[in-house]
Amino acid sequence: MKNGRLCRTVIMTLLVMLPTLWAGCIGGPDSFPDGDIVVLKLTHDGLPEWTQIIDSGQDDGAEGLAELQDGGFAIAAQNACARRSPSRPRFVRLSPNGAILWDRLVTDSADIARAVVPAPDGGTAVLTGNGTVVRFGPEGRTLWARTTGVTEAYTILQLADGGYIVGGRTVYEIPTNDTFNAIAYPSVPPAPGLGRQSPAQTPDTFASPASLPSMFTRVTKAMVVRLTSNGAILWERQYDEDDLSWVQSLVASPDRTAFVLAGYGDPPNGSIGTPLLALRLDPDGTPISVAQLGTTPFSELIWTRADTAGYRVLYQNQSADPTSEAASARGVVDALLDRDGCVIERRSLDASIAVTWTMDGGYFSVGMPFGGGEPGYSTMTYDRTSVSTFHARKFDGTGALLWDRELPTGLISRVKMVVSTSDGGYAVLAVKDIE
Repeated sequence: MKNGRLCRTVIMTLLVMLPTLWAGCIGGPDSFPDGDIVVLKLTHDGLPEWTQIIDSGQDDGAEGLAELQDGGFAIAAQNACARRSPSRPRFVRLSPNGAILWDRLVTDSADIARAVVPAPDGGTAVLTGNGTVVRFGPEGRTLWARTTGVTEAYTILQLADGGYIVGGRTVYEIPTNDTFNAIAYPSVPPAPGLGRQSPAQTPDTFASPASLPSMFTRVTKAMVVRLTSNGAILWERQYDEDDLSWVQSLVASPDRTAFVLAGYGDPPNGSIGTPLLALRLDPDGTPISVAQLGTTPFSELIWTRADTAGYRVLYQNQSADPTSEAASARGVVDALLDRDGCVIERRSLDASIAVTWTMDGGYFSVGMPFGGGEPGYSTMTYDRTSVSTFHARKFDGTGALLWDRELPTGLISRVKMVVSTSDGGYAVLAVKDIE
């Protein structure tokens, strides 16, 4: 009898511990927390106003920051037991002076919160990496959640009618030929006792794992989904204009009659960079025109906004000539597009891609100088001794540097994004890596 109770106790203990073990929370060097979220509020002249460090006791990270109507901030975040463990999407709300009002899960699935935008009622909409949009009320109550079908989502845009547009990419695999299903990789045979196997379903005819990559073609397409204010899908589109494969940013036209999305095309064979494309859409998502802005390092951020002349796109440039000294220089470019989506002006900034436009028509950026005489600024430091210093830099409307402020040494390891705030100051979203 005692042995039976002991067995049941052991089994129950294992069942309780299994999710923790599975997530990597126990054992190994990756079981220790590795990062904290840092939000730094600066005044209009770049001086520190307040700092909030968000530490759940686990590995914390963040991707998006937005100022809210009350002057507070919303953070699209995530945490995990360790750096390489599955993460959980989180939504953190701060008061105007940086106090944490709440910190809650966005969904129950393993994912990250990718971006957040304010809603007209004082609430927010949070986008997760797997394309789910969750709408929160002002008090943090979930109003609705919608799975959009975007495999990898990166950006969400709040529309004037209260709806949303989500952009990213969809990724899937297709057989390389028509005989694949019948010959190369038949259906999985049933388990013993569930039915008789046909000769075509015997294990001997199954494709070996090593041969699977040659039987599939991986397809990646840019994808955009438009939602109504209550989360219903109004339309969804996939795009491959000029091999467009990835949407990073979205903006509505000044008159709200069109949209422009900025993203990546498939790089040509042998290319060291990725084509950066701007695709103009009509209100129902139909492509109108596409333009190539330049060549950019892969998977860097892109920022867009409407302009009186049309649209502006901030991106990180890379020389198309691999032999050029400028090939390693990562200057930021502000491209002005007319209302037809054609580039009419480019402006260069000696800044990192953690950059934004300011209320007075200039620019603000936070970055780490590359050092060694190299031009340009990075968004992260590999020096975990915390001796490196990030710089806050303000530029005028021509791209000329107005001031450069050193941020507190060792405060951050990676800057994720910066925003201009309604009081004329700036907010910096960053991560502090901890050994």
